[in-house]
Amino acid sequence: MGYFWSDIRNFESREWRKDWHKVDLRLVRLVDEWTSFAKTKFATSCIINVAWDDDGHQSGSWHFTGMAVDCFLVGVPLIHQWQLAERFPFTGIGLYPFWKNPGLHLDIRPQSGSRSARWWRDEENMYIDFDDKLMKILLGEFRAIP
Repeated sequence: MGYFWSDIRNFESREWRKDWHKVDLRLVRLVDEWTSFAKTKFATSCIINVAWDDDGHQSGSWHFTGMAVDCFLVGVPLIHQWQLAERFPFTGIGLYPFWKNPGLHLDIRPQSGSRSARWWRDEENMYIDFDDKLMKILLGEFRAIP
């Protein structure tokens, strides 16, 4: 296990919160690669809010299996975090524009068919498929950049 973490460039095991031993190592490696790529575009770091978890999520959450992480790129607009994540083989991407630090849910759930899961969580904590309201939020954020 120690050898694996010596290959991870952007995180220490303790940053994966709660019980890092239960986090799928494929997810750790993928988020590490995503963070390294983000650093080529922005001077940033990735903060892990939670990965493996045993409560506080919807029934059937991929956090319960260690195949999901909630995180954000420091100082990077949400639209750019999402665009960067879409370049990687995450099978689930959720956008959370109303977090204190807007960020993403990223997971590596088994893919059913050719469709990956994409959604966002609104200000009432409702999970919604991508829609016009989300795009207006993201584009409004994008226009605000000087």
